[in-house]
Amino acid sequence: MNKLHLNIKIRLTESFFTSLITFMFLPYMAIYYAKFFSETLAGILIVVNVIVGLVASLYGGQLADKLGRKKIMLFSEGLRFISLVVLIFSNSPWHIWPSLTFIMMLVLNIGSGLALPAAQAMVVDVSTTDNRKLIYRLEYWSSNMALAVGVGIGGVLFSSHFFELLIIAAVGSLLSFFIVRFCIEETFFPAIQERVKLTKIFPDYKIVLRDKIFMIYVLASTLALSMEFQVMNYTGVRLSNITDHFRLWDTGNIHLSVGGVELFGLLRSENAIIVILFSLSVGILSKIIKDRWLLISGILLNAVGYYFVAIGNNAWLLLIMMVPATIGELMFYPVKQAYLADIAPVESRSVYMAVNSLVGRASTMLGGAAITIGHWFPSWLMGLLFLGTGIVAAGLFLSIMNRLEGRASQLASTPNPSLTQQH
Repeated sequence: MNKLHLNIKIRLTESFFTSLITFMFLPYMAIYYAKFFSETLAGILIVVNVIVGLVASLYGGQLADKLGRKKIMLFSEGLRFISLVVLIFSNSPWHIWPSLTFIMMLVLNIGSGLALPAAQAMVVDVSTTDNRKLIYRLEYWSSNMALAVGVGIGGVLFSSHFFELLIIAAVGSLLSFFIVRFCIEETFFPAIQERVKLTKIFPDYKIVLRDKIFMIYVLASTLALSMEFQVMNYTGVRLSNITDHFRLWDTGNIHLSVGGVELFGLLRSENAIIVILFSLSVGILSKIIKDRWLLISGILLNAVGYYFVAIGNNAWLLLIMMVPATIGELMFYPVKQAYLADIAPVESRSVYMAVNSLVGRASTMLGGAAITIGHWFPSWLMGLLFLGTGIVAAGLFLSIMNRLEGRASQLASTPNPSLTQQH
């Protein structure tokens, strides 16, 4: 930990508190929109936010490769702060402007989208092959801790203290702005700083889309990460439709049972607790098992665990199988991220990170699709579908690793020192 670059230490700390504050209100904005508009329009507004964030992320990736990482992060944090200040005034105790709130949430989302590729690329810039897995484990633990604490606080305060939450968020954003300005060092200095036009965004991304190894990586990552979204969305609906209670304890005078919704809540809590308690200690396995097998075995363990979660009707079976499902994700996620750093070339690193941000959004969409598909198919078939998703993801990652090793061998054997890395 002491050997990590100062930028990484600052970034991990700043990211934790920023995420913590954001999670206090962001997950509940659908409730806000439904209250002031309508449930149908609320869903549309959420989708619009996702699309705007995606476009901003793609644009931000190009900007960070043309102008440098720190400039984009600083501009983005300034944009976020301004949007939060306006949000405070549009949700004051004296007057509420829902339409202005939605516009400012778009601006906030644009700021976050612009910053994400630059921040991810900066981490890769100042990390090494040896410490990247540790960094991504810390990042994974931090984001889950921020999510668990932030959502919990927001659940208590959002309805009655939204105004105060926004003030806290604005203060946090202002602090982040000064941290980026005075504490974080620039890590990428492009030879020529170009003017970036929105119309010229596509040629840069066309190069990325032609990178076969990277596109296979994006597909494999989407399948691997979508398992949690698919299984938990499907399982939540499946359990909520079961009217009978699930017995947890039935011995002597003690009779403990829960409904389907309560059981699903226990599964989500168990998942968060395991991540918080064991995400760092799982790193010990990386010293024993090679990266490729840690990645493959982690995905397969995750898939098998979620298979039983998807089909099980016994409370203890579900609770027990959530353990290997979560441990499997803790095993493969840092290794998966480290491979991304190896694939992305230095001169286009932020652009690659921006395209990689599609993974999270695509995984979310597949999670939603699982609810629709699950309405028509039996649980045993859905379980096989989820298991198959994990097996295909593992196979694709195995193909990527073989290609990377072959490319490295080819570069090492060539006598031409000017040979550039081909994708």
